[in-house]
Amino acid sequence: MRAKDFMSSHFVTVPVDSTMDKAVLRFLSEGAELLLVTNSQQNVIGIISEADLLAVAVDSHRRNDPVSLYTKRHFVSVQESAPLEAVLDQFILHRVRCIPVISQHQVIGLIHRREVIRLIESGVGPAHIGML
Repeated sequence: MRAKDFMSSHFVTVPVDSTMDKAVLRFLSEGAELLLVTNSQQNVIGIISEADLLAVAVDSHRRNDPVSLYTKRHFVSVQESAPLEAVLDQFILHRVRCIPVISQHQVIGLIHRREVIRLIESGVGPAHIGML
């Protein structure tokens, strides 16, 4: 099983020149776990996590800060062809809630940790994926 087989094609983006106030509102309205930050060419250049948004939510002085101040330009991702074992390794190693899936330098989806747990519980357990 490969990343493309169990990813969600729904993800939420926010322009890098937007404000954190707009980012928080978009995050909440879309029910996202992660925001992908895009440049003017719509290329993903980074992410903003729930933790970053929480820091802004509790400090009203940060609401007008530009998204660029909170953008993490180095983030965990996997290729669409990555096997389930490699995806699991990334979740365990980096302790993230979701991982962007990349194809030809573009984000094509997200893998959510809870969906991987659900997948394993539905019968694709450690014995089937070469773990433990």
